[in-house]
Amino acid sequence: NEDDFDIFALHKKIGDDQLLVSVCANVFLQYNFISSLGVSIPKLIQYFRALQSHYKTSNPYHCGMHAADVLQTTNVYLCCGDVKENFSDVELIAVLFSAMVHDIAHPGISNAFLTAVNHPLAKLFNDTSVLESMHTSLAFILLERADCNFFSSSTTWQKYHADDFRSLVIQVVTGTDMKHHSAMIKSVEDILDDGQIDDDEVAQLFKAIVHAADLSNSMKDLPVYINWMERVNAEFWQQGDEERRRGMTISMMCDRNNTFISKSQCGFIEFVVLPYMQKLAPVLPPVWLSRLEDNLKFMKELTTDQENTIKRRIKRPASKPWADDSTHPFS
Repeated sequence: NEDDFDIFALHKKIGDDQLLVSVCANVFLQYNFISSLGVSIPKLIQYFRALQSHYKTSNPYHCGMHAADVLQTTNVYLCCGDVKENFSDVELIAVLFSAMVHDIAHPGISNAFLTAVNHPLAKLFNDTSVLESMHTSLAFILLERADCNFFSSSTTWQKYHADDFRSLVIQVVTGTDMKHHSAMIKSVEDILDDGQIDDDEVAQLFKAIVHAADLSNSMKDLPVYINWMERVNAEFWQQGDEERRRGMTISMMCDRNNTFISKSQCGFIEFVVLPYMQKLAPVLPPVWLSRLEDNLKFMKELTTDQENTIKRRIKRPASKPWADDSTHPFS
């Protein structure tokens, strides 16, 4: 649960096939889930493998490496100041499960795009948090497989815990939809100002923690932040290219011909990430906020040569056209 964890160094060491499985196993086995909830280790590991196989390695950003990083970051938050001691094992396994599945089978394109083109996923989920609804649905479908249901050995899970677990996971994963960001700031403020976590606030706090982990790239060490920033922009540019091909209005930050990396990153950090993380400061490692400020300073001082170098690096993964190969990820 190191707060200076480098997912790219681990990826270089063990590769795509084992990365998510390895991080998931390392995190989950730090907890008491085997004895307290009757979790089956072989089926848990098999679930990790099935999960890994459904993340698209072709996505520059929304891939298994991102899921592993969000899970690991969520665990850091839970361990900061022993935050996890305030929650039951059912609640803890729900938030960790949510973190690892939150982008499963992500097609590398946004909710707005899917809705605009009347994509089968948008029709299936009624244009409402389309991706997040798909992620949770697929996560639970995998959990129903006999070889992946790591709760199947428990004599109490289905009767006493399954409904609470499912409800928490759906709320937390849905909370990663950026349309909920402003409301999340207000809920975090209310919870932390109160000084205690009431039972009806657990889901809100877990939503806030996983959302923070999902937005945490700019709080990482500079080389890690730059790597993630280049990857997410590559995916944005792929979407922009597809929007241009279809004659659509190109979404914000998705136009490779009209994107200024320094300006877009400074705006995102100053108006989205920083205000949110300042509200969450009591449950964050202190070094993360200082890194965020350092990375913002770096972006503000980015030279034209540095900007152009970053753009050249982004062009390589962004050169591959977006492929719609995920119209029905449940098969």
